Amino acid sequence: MTTSFFTRFASLLFLTFVLTNCVYHAEEVLYPSEPEPEPVIDTCNIPSVVSYDRDVEPLLVKHYCVACHENADPAGGITLEGYGRVTPYIENGSLLGSIRYEQGFDPMPKGYPRMPDCEVEMIRVWIEQGYPNN
Repeated sequence: MTTSFFTRFASLLFLTFVLTNCVYHAEEVLYPSEPEPEPVIDTCNIPSVVSYDRDVEPLLVKHYCVACHENADPAGGITLEGYGRVTPYIENGSLLGSIRYEQGFDPMPKGYPRMPDCEVEMIRVWIEQGYPNN
């Protein structure tokens, strides 16, 4: 009888130990994922109001848009010299599509390095603001 009592007591003690130490943890607790990346800080320094004269036109000159698409001899029949001649290409989406290298548009500027992302973003913001002539 003592062996039976001792066996039962040991079994009960063992089960209590096992059951109290088995804890269910969510997968996220057992295998934590990578921490969320910090948001990218805007390093482009885009002004709150983008100006055609101050911000956009100098980019079009700097990246040879105006040199290739000037009034005197416009490449492809596209003239980008002056605000009034730029707006049709904003309205049909080809200006932004071309400098972003989007499918369905000719990537621009041809034969020159791609415009930096911050400068493309500056033009996108200006267009988003209604592309004012300021």
